[in-house]
Amino acid sequence: MHHAFSFIKRAIEIAAKPENKAKYQFIIYNASIKTWHIIRGLMRAGWSKQLVDILEKISNLLEEVDDFDFNWRCRYLNCLVKAMFDAEKKPEALKVFDKLVDLTKKRGNCNFQETLFRNRIHLNKDNNAALQVVKKDTETGEDPLALKHLFVVQQIKSAVIPDAQVEKELQTVMSAIAPQSISSSDEAG
Repeated sequence: MHHAFSFIKRAIEIAAKPENKAKYQFIIYNASIKTWHIIRGLMRAGWSKQLVDILEKISNLLEEVDDFDFNWRCRYLNCLVKAMFDAEKKPEALKVFDKLVDLTKKRGNCNFQETLFRNRIHLNKDNNAALQVVKKDTETGEDPLALKHLFVVQQIKSAVIPDAQVEKELQTVMSAIAPQSISSSDEAG
């Protein structure tokens, strides 16, 4: 594995030189794919912290060359966030995560937008101001992914909403999604 990494690292160094960026953009993309095949199995707790440097380098290069594969860029940034959390670099991880969220706001949804949204709530579960920003985002514009309801469900899952309020919040969501599923006690007789 070390030999493969050194080969990829050398290719990235050559492609990343300012005079080579335009000419060798495809090398950066190809190196990111080869690297992904090597590290994919290591993207779990306790291991991913070792990958922060390579993930950061490739993410930055994909951003610099404004890589055409938007979802791939998002995937790398998301993995970088996980690796940084694993390395106990929470402030840096949240900065990268904010960058990822801003990128999807500017460019449109990535192909794992729902997961990204859930993570946005979970990673900020102790930050009420950040949660209010997320909530505000669900209340503006159209909501094809039903993020407004998912916001409540993920808050329950992340233990943001106290147990005593869970049933009330779920009933509110259910009455909004499927009003016929919530019947009053008068109708039940």
